Amino acid sequence: MSRFRGAPFELVAVTTITIQDYRSYLMNTLEQKPATINKALATLKTFFGWAVEVGHIAADPASKVRMRRVQQVSSPKWMTDQEINRLSYTLETEKIDFKSARDRAIFYTMFRAGLRVEEVCNLKLTHVDFRREIVTVMDGKGGKFRVVPMYPELKKSLKTWLALRNASEKPFHVESDYLFVTERSGKMTTRSRALRPVGAIS
Repeated sequence: MSRFRGAPFELVAVTTITIQDYRSYLMNTLEQKPATINKALATLKTFFGWAVEVGHIAADPASKVRMRRVQQVSSPKWMTDQEINRLSYTLETEKIDFKSARDRAIFYTMFRAGLRVEEVCNLKLTHVDFRREIVTVMDGKGGKFRVVPMYPELKKSLKTWLALRNASEKPFHVESDYLFVTERSGKMTTRSRALRPVGAIS
């Protein structure tokens, strides 16, 4: 974005190539980590998305700019091998659509987006942006947050889960601000997640 320094700034002058150049600058010149780059890109995507919605510009130059891939770990430290195996088995055997869709979405949220249990429980609907394909994770300390890409498996599982969640006959499901709910509550808690493996939460 340095090309605009010292000159009047016009939104229409920013193109997809401009933002791609900025991403390259962060990556190659400043040597920023993928998570930091994604946070900057997410801010731009949000801003230009707003600019389109209010009519300041006709097209969103950030919409086609891809987020950096964040390396995922295969076995998160916060889950044991036994828990991972039990979770995988549950996903294949759960017969209740509501719980099956939710558990699969939780699985991909943790393994593809790298969220911890507490972060999964605290995710809100407003933290999920399907159009920009990002998930915003709040850490609850000083308003800090990070942004993670929404990979295809995660996006598909979240859409499937939300379709069932929003079709629920229970008001506390539909009216809840939180992404994940249980059969008896409008918010999943860390206590319920820690004491009951995914698929057994009720």
